[in-house]
Amino acid sequence: KQVVYPTDDDRISTLVRGGPNAHVLTSWLQIQSLQPIDQGTYTCVASNTLGRVEKSCTVN
Repeated sequence: KQVVYPTDDDRISTLVRGGPNAHVLTSWLQIQSLQPIDQGTYTCVASNTLGRVEKSCTVN
């Protein structure tokens, strides 16, 4: 299952806040009322002119 944000699913939201310095942002994905269909691997991708980074987590 691939979720691309923004999504039509109102149970899924993202939150963003500033990090410890001006060049850092912290963000996270929030899934309310977790259901079996939400199981899978979620990957956050961040990219800019300096490169790209991906981090994944699994919901069982």
